[in-house]
Amino acid sequence: GIVQRQLEHLAIPQRYEPVTLKRIGGLSGAAVMNSWTPGIPVTAIGSNVIEENKSFIKLLHTAYEAEPANCP
Repeated sequence: GIVQRQLEHLAIPQRYEPVTLKRIGGLSGAAVMNSWTPGIPVTAIGSNVIEENKSFIKLLHTAYEAEPANCP
């Protein structure tokens, strides 16, 4: 929620859609996100390689860090 809220605040478009193994090759980056980190690069799923997109990961971290400490 933190990253989604802050990306919206930064006017960064977001969308939700399923990602299949057939579509992995077309991704420009991927990340794992949870309550411990705003984004860890995913560089492969099985034998399917995904380029590490450092600017994407940095954007996720920037959005996370922009959340005020007193927000829910």
